[in-house]
Amino acid sequence: MSPDNRFGLLCNVLRAFGLAPDAVDDIVNWIADLLAGKSNAPQTQAIEFPYRLRENFLSPAELSFYGVLMEAIYGQATISFKIGLNAVDGWGAPGRGTGSRR
Repeated sequence: MSPDNRFGLLCNVLRAFGLAPDAVDDIVNWIADLLAGKSNAPQTQAIEFPYRLRENFLSPAELSFYGVLMEAIYGQATISFKIGLNAVDGWGAPGRGTGSRR
C-alpha cells in the first residue's frame, strides 16, 4: 500500500515543507512501522542515576499546615509547593549517604 493511501494529509504537509517524494515515503513508512510496533532502534538498558527518592519531602508540621490550607480554601484554588530539588530527591546511590557527591 502506498504511503499516500495511509497518511495522505501527512504526505501533503511534508511535501508542503519541500521534502522530496522519496523522503516523504521514507518518513511515512517509518511512522507506519512505529505504529505497528516494528522498531529498528536498539533496545537500551535502564540507566541508573545517583539519586534516590525520599519518602517524604514535607515535615509533619508542613504537612499539617498544608492540610489546614486545603480545608480553608474548600477546593476553590490550588496550592503548590515551592521546594528545592534536594527536598524531592536524595543525592547518592542506595547504600551511600545523602551527603556523598561526585
